[in-house]
Amino acid sequence: MTQAWNETRLEASLTYQIARTHASIRRVMERICKQHAELNVNQWKLLAIIAKFQPARMADLAGWVTFDRAFISRAAQDLEKRGLVERVAQAQDKRLAILQLSDEGTRVYRLVAAELDRVQASALAGYKPREVARFFMMLNSLDERLDAYHAVRASLEAHQAPPAEPAKRAAPRTRRGPPGAAG
Repeated sequence: MTQAWNETRLEASLTYQIARTHASIRRVMERICKQHAELNVNQWKLLAIIAKFQPARMADLAGWVTFDRAFISRAAQDLEKRGLVERVAQAQDKRLAILQLSDEGTRVYRLVAAELDRVQASALAGYKPREVARFFMMLNSLDERLDAYHAVRASLEAHQAPPAEPAKRAAPRTRRGPPGAAG
């Protein structure tokens, strides 16, 4: 392979380009979240999802963030201890965890969201509104296609026969002479 081919290949690689963009966005988000709220990016994501769907059942949050339920539970507890999230008692089932932003959580959410909106506006400046709309449609479509690809792969792997066990090596044969013969 030539150097030019490798460079062209990387520039045309979806995974490479998205990973680079994600790393850039994450650095900006980390700085903003830390500066304005002493939050990490994952705590911010959870706070933003709760803000969008509040009052939100903890079980439903897992579908919107890329974290497992154990992480969501720990992060929610941390946000609650910091006074950013409140648990709301459910009349029908007190065990059900329902979350909503506290007044302080709402203030922090609005502050960080406004700053992130300014960053997004700066990053997308110069693009026509229809180009921006098309970009977001493509991102959503890519996400859906990759989810579908993953589901198909998982289904195929689940239906494959388990791999055959490697053949057991037979014990080495030894030559034996007639009974009573010295070896």
